[in-house]
Amino acid sequence: MSFALIAFAVIVITYGISSILPKKKSEVRSNRLRNAFGFDSVKDQATDLGLKFQLKHYIILMIISMVVGISIAFITDNLMFAVVGTVIGFFVPRLVFSKLKYSRRKAMLFNLPTNVRLLVSMMRDCKSLQKSLEMSLPVMSGVTKPLFENLYNSLLLGVDPRTALKQMSAKVQFRKFDDLCEKIIMGNIDGFHTKSIKSIKESNDDIKSDIALLQTIDVENRTKRNKFFVIFPAGWAIIFLFAYLEKNMESMGSSLSLLTTPGKILVGTLLLTTFFAYLGRDKYLRLDLDNL
Repeated sequence: MSFALIAFAVIVITYGISSILPKKKSEVRSNRLRNAFGFDSVKDQATDLGLKFQLKHYIILMIISMVVGISIAFITDNLMFAVVGTVIGFFVPRLVFSKLKYSRRKAMLFNLPTNVRLLVSMMRDCKSLQKSLEMSLPVMSGVTKPLFENLYNSLLLGVDPRTALKQMSAKVQFRKFDDLCEKIIMGNIDGFHTKSIKSIKESNDDIKSDIALLQTIDVENRTKRNKFFVIFPAGWAIIFLFAYLEKNMESMGSSLSLLTTPGKILVGTLLLTTFFAYLGRDKYLRLDLDNL
């Protein structure tokens, strides 16, 4: 218990000293702290999502997790809870940003074919990409609409259609959408005649087919991921049942295994195993939407 309190005090004191050191030394120490606690990788995740995540936020989360862990450790007289709280505090920001990134990515991909179809439907009459966007944007919806709005605004500012579409394609990061953009570029140059529109529609149909397949796989994977909420609670139920039976036998002179040092280590290890299994559940049993 005292070791956990000392470790907590060391972190707080180190952060306090680093904030009052001269600028150059402060920056060096700050960078060391950032690297030691993995802040830079978390900040990169937040930046990719358009969020502002500062070192103070990260330290506050770590301190809260440690305080909760130490409090539970004090109540249960099990030092392992302080360790578990610290470890969970280290991974929670990564877990949250990872889930948010996945959710946004999935919503974008699933919404993309619908708005592309609306854009293509205007090409025959409008004859140009800019005019087609102008006519289709009012009826577009969903999370990909801002992407098409940015594309339209770029064209209004005089950006070359090829460059504007390349910029949009870089945000989408979907190889089949890259092919579709190439066809739109050629259609904008040669004119959106029947053959070019048919080719663009075929590319969008391919995207829709891939998205439909991804949706099917996602449902199957979700079923597998949900088994986590059956397997691990069942495992914990066995432990609590064992503890309950031991407690009833305590009057007969038996000691409680979970209150011994090996028992406390076992509980803490199982907590960490459960948490890491939850992390692995998302890592290995959900779609890899970053490499499509």
